Amino acid sequence: MISRLDAFNGMGVEVAGKTGTAQQVQTRPNHALFVGYAPYADPEVSIATRIAYGYTSHNAADVSAQILKYYFKLASEEELLDGTAEDGKLCKRLCRLTV
Repeated sequence: MISRLDAFNGMGVEVAGKTGTAQQVQTRPNHALFVGYAPYADPEVSIATRIAYGYTSHNAADVSAQILKYYFKLASEEELLDGTAEDGKLCKRLCRLTV
């Protein structure tokens, strides 16, 4: 199945991957998972991201996209760390999760 996640749209590098969740207990959020590689046509790097109690796999995909952007020099360290990359969407989403 081919699907496109917003996290990778317009990134400049094609990424292949699979999202998933793992439930540990019903009283806590699911663990968020993403595994993938890039570039799709000629893989150079692979990534596996797990966020404990990360709610949804899209959060793991968002983090993976940011890491891959840094790896491929599509975003600077400063942009990623201060939350300004992509208008701070990732930072805002993850900050809500930790409150």
